[in-house]
Amino acid sequence: MSASRKTAATTAAAPSGDGAVVVDNIQLAKQSPLGVKIVRHFKRYGALWLMSLPAMCFIALFAYVPMYGLRLAFYNYNPREGLMGGTFAGFKYFNQFFKSGMFSNILGNTLRISLWTLVMASSARSSSPCSSTRSARRRSSPSCRPSPTCRTSSPPSSS
Repeated sequence: MSASRKTAATTAAAPSGDGAVVVDNIQLAKQSPLGVKIVRHFKRYGALWLMSLPAMCFIALFAYVPMYGLRLAFYNYNPREGLMGGTFAGFKYFNQFFKSGMFSNILGNTLRISLWTLVMASSARSSSPCSSTRSARRRSSPSCRPSPTCRTSSPPSSS
């Protein structure tokens, strides 16, 4: 045992009732160096980190990488200087868009499409014959009865 580990063991040790020294492993783990803690963590939870890696890459790719494009809205873009070049334009392009004659038409179309999508998605969900939110009256409709050939269907309720 190294000198630093001996001192940690003696400071974390407490005498028991019969005179033997009991080492507090939790206190020893807290006093271990950061590198040891990180290695221990990845040995213990490495599989979980590996499983979550595709999701983290997906989020990074589709949520954080496009933020560089957001910068283009506030700068005069010059292809020779790349994404990080150009002079700061402020709200110049936003003012230009809001003052254009097409702004009201574009805003109206966007709101109309969003509302239509919301209505159609909710009506499609509620109009399925065997939806989970069906009423008691629709429970006995012929379209929701289990198929005699399907073994996974539950028997009809006798209510």
